[in-house]
Amino acid sequence: PGAPAGWSATTFASFAEFNNDLIICNGVDKPLIVNTLLEVDYLQDLATTTNINTPIAKYVVACNRYLVMAGDPVNPYRIHISARDSSGTWYGDPDPNDATFIDVGSILNGASYIRGLGSFRGQLVIGFVEGTILGRLGDYVADAHTPTFEDPIEQYGAVSHRSMISYGDDMLLMDLVGVPSLKRTVFTGTLRPERVSDFIDREMGQIIDRLEIETVEDRSFAVYCHHSGQFLFFIPNDDVLADTTETKAFVYTFRPTLGITSWSRYDGWNFTCGCETTSGRIVFGDKNGKLWLRG
Repeated sequence: PGAPAGWSATTFASFAEFNNDLIICNGVDKPLIVNTLLEVDYLQDLATTTNINTPIAKYVVACNRYLVMAGDPVNPYRIHISARDSSGTWYGDPDPNDATFIDVGSILNGASYIRGLGSFRGQLVIGFVEGTILGRLGDYVADAHTPTFEDPIEQYGAVSHRSMISYGDDMLLMDLVGVPSLKRTVFTGTLRPERVSDFIDREMGQIIDRLEIETVEDRSFAVYCHHSGQFLFFIPNDDVLADTTETKAFVYTFRPTLGITSWSRYDGWNFTCGCETTSGRIVFGDKNGKLWLRG
């Protein structure tokens, strides 16, 4: 509110919690920061009170004491990494500053552009349609932050930032085929990719194939419910929001201690977004601005 002016019209937003603040990006304007008093401002370097070096990005995630952004409209392969323990200090801001950026497009063969970011057991997960890239943050060479990206996983990708869910020793994604999993092995700690959606890949693929790739990227989403042990993956049935009559949910129930692993399909729902509260309740939002509390 006031000066400077607020965001322009936008159809997508992503957010991350960092140092008790909420950081919000839309890929068009400079990111916003919301504190615990619900005061809103543009994300900026506290020492210079300017956001000239703060990147414009579509995706944001907190990972291992850093805030990471991607989806740069000018540099679609670039990962922006903040200074350690700081959300507003970026490459180009005055010292002390260990912020950096890295172009990761050449690491994965045939990679188009970044579709999302995730954090899994201290590792940064970069999602492409063609596969994923794993990165390790926090390594320094001559006092310069030098992240390593050396473990590309082809054929197990992510098509939507909002459908990447980390849980325990597992991370689930949604790609153009179905739902791949990146599971942490017990002895070596490495990630083992596998596809958990074999039973519903065909049906999920038929819905995705009728949509533009941008629709799947921006409007599909996923929510995890701790109480029921369910991963809910939502896909709209039309490219136009006003014409969307259903957002079908493919539900993966995973309770390994009870020996339950199953897929279900929920019909008739039409939500645009969702999240889990601190107490484990699930809240959905629809295109009319209404909020719905599951259960």
